[in-house]
Amino acid sequence: MVNGEIRILDSFEEYLNNNNIRVTDRSRDLILFDKDDLHFIMVNESTDPSYFRLLLPKVEVINENNRNNINRKCLKVSTDIKVAKAVEVDNYIWLSVEMFITSTVSDFEYIFNRSIQILETMYQSYNQEDAANE
Repeated sequence: MVNGEIRILDSFEEYLNNNNIRVTDRSRDLILFDKDDLHFIMVNESTDPSYFRLLLPKVEVINENNRNNINRKCLKVSTDIKVAKAVEVDNYIWLSVEMFITSTVSDFEYIFNRSIQILETMYQSYNQEDAANE
């Protein structure tokens, strides 16, 4: 089902270009792009072409001094924003929206736009958690 995979990647890149969002890199399975000083990664699994994942990587570095606070923040934003999650990857926090896209191409723009908005909102909420607990 390689054609479905390429279609989602191509549709996502077209969405980015149509919305003047700068693509910084593109490969067979992912697209890197910047929007409003945030660096995103869109991943399409070659083993499951309908699976769509949008990531906001390396939101915060984890160390022994901040681990408890970060765990609290991750739990809070993951609970508040139920369609996204905050996870630890190699001692960093990454934010992620994941879903299966079985919609028609006409629905892609809405799905892509909404996914970016969700991660932007989650990022803001994650960072506001520090201020809320000072």
